Amino acid sequence: MKPILRFPDLVGLDLVNNWTTLNNWISKRGFPPGHMVGRCRMWTEREVFAWIESQPTENNTPLKGIAKKARADAEARRGAA
Repeated sequence: MKPILRFPDLVGLDLVNNWTTLNNWISKRGFPPGHMVGRCRMWTEREVFAWIESQPTENNTPLKGIAKKARADAEARRGAA
C-alpha cells in the first residue's frame, strides 16, 4: 500500500466510487479533506485508515473492500487488547 493516496487509489481500494460521494463524506461524515498538491488532492494512508476505524460499526452505508477489512482488523485488535 502506498503511504500517499490519490482519488484513483481510493476507488481502487473500493472505498468510494465517485467525487460526489467523496465530497459528501468530507462535508457530512468527517472524511479527511486531504491535501492539495498542485491541482491534485491527496491523502495520507494514515488519515484515511484512521477515519475508517473511527466510523461506527452500525450505519446505513456498509463498508466495502479494504475499508471493510480495515474495520475488521481494528475490531480484532480491540478484542485482543
